[in-house]
Amino acid sequence: MINALVATDVRLFSLGVLVVICGLILFAGSIYLLLSALFGKRMAYFLEAACFFGFLTILASVWTFGFWASGLDTPTNLGPRGTEPHWAPIAGGLQASASDYPLVVQYPNDPWKEPNDGNKSSVEPLATAVKEFMAEEANSEAGIEVEAEIPEWAGGRGAPEYESGQVPFDPEDFTVEDVRFANQDGRSLAMARAFYNDGGPQITVVSVHEPGNVGIYSWIFLIVGIVGFVIHVPFLDREEKRLKGIITSKPAPWRGGAE
Repeated sequence: MINALVATDVRLFSLGVLVVICGLILFAGSIYLLLSALFGKRMAYFLEAACFFGFLTILASVWTFGFWASGLDTPTNLGPRGTEPHWAPIAGGLQASASDYPLVVQYPNDPWKEPNDGNKSSVEPLATAVKEFMAEEANSEAGIEVEAEIPEWAGGRGAPEYESGQVPFDPEDFTVEDVRFANQDGRSLAMARAFYNDGGPQITVVSVHEPGNVGIYSWIFLIVGIVGFVIHVPFLDREEKRLKGIITSKPAPWRGGAE
């Protein structure tokens, strides 16, 4: 059974696809229509495609490398962003364990360290990730299917309605304490204890820092732009030479009218 969130996602995705198709027809199609009236269908296509992929290459290059668009301190990855660096909980329990990281059993003793100046900024994002993990696990055990609140203007039905007695667990219903950090095999690890605010056992949660891949989409656009430009430019050059040959060719000699 498709819940309301999935159905809404399908509607929004379908609407997005329709908008993109209409945009291509309106903008790219209108330019192609004007160019084809001047140069013919084939020349118009290669000309528009070469310009499009060339522009895409320039734009994606700025996204990927910055090129000091806002000064010497211009950050990179300015375009569509992929997965951000984040803390990912991988295990939780009364006695947490992780087969890939044996030092988990030594928590909270050495080599686990309390937050210091180098990692204090990671405490809050870690606590948020652990709270979300605890809420998801609690809802899963209680058999509660959480639905996102999507406003009606976005195609949703507003605040979701649950059966009597089914109140989803919220991340803010949990408290996180005893945060410790360690490193193993070049990976940053973190462990913490979390518990339900209204009572319950302390759960030890193991988390791994994932570097993410922020620039993945910028690189995809850059590669597509370069490949598309390299493919279309030779065809554009050949079509231009063909048209030039037609324009500059000498007309056939007149041999007189039919008798």
